[in-house]
Amino acid sequence: MKRKLLGFLPVICALVCTSTVYGQSMSLGDATGEFGTVVDVSLSLGSDNDVQGLVAAFDWDDSDGSGVDLVPSAALADADVVQTRIESGYGVMGVVVDTDGAGPVAIPAGDSVVATLKIQCGDGPAASTTAVNFQDGSYATVDGGPALDNILVVDGQSVGADDGLGLNSGSFS
Repeated sequence: MKRKLLGFLPVICALVCTSTVYGQSMSLGDATGEFGTVVDVSLSLGSDNDVQGLVAAFDWDDSDGSGVDLVPSAALADADVVQTRIESGYGVMGVVVDTDGAGPVAIPAGDSVVATLKIQCGDGPAASTTAVNFQDGSYATVDGGPALDNILVVDGQSVGADDGLGLNSGSFS
């Protein structure tokens, strides 16, 4: 009888493990502006669980627009660590909400805008739409640092694209 029950253990484990990461996503917004102006592309997350940290790395064609700033939102005001990097054609953000056990330990479950990416639109003659895409393994927060993957930290576990994290691209024009 015990052997029969042990046969179900992998199935039960798989159901429990996948249920804790269900409903996790990061999304980039869409923005429109005139040539030469700065547009705001939102970075948001959606989660069925509290989020203890995140890494977001994304890029765009810098011949169509140049990165100006990556501004954390009020949702990250109490986070212990917020590291951003903005370059002409990419941005990276790393967040650890709680490092010392004091204060808030997570971003509450739900939908939250966590940052605003500011891009100065190019001054080309024809209007175009440029994709802003999440990129795994391409960029670091500092020169010489490790290339980072997009993740959310939920219940102490990193959840990336291979684990079901939805990554939704944005755009600017």
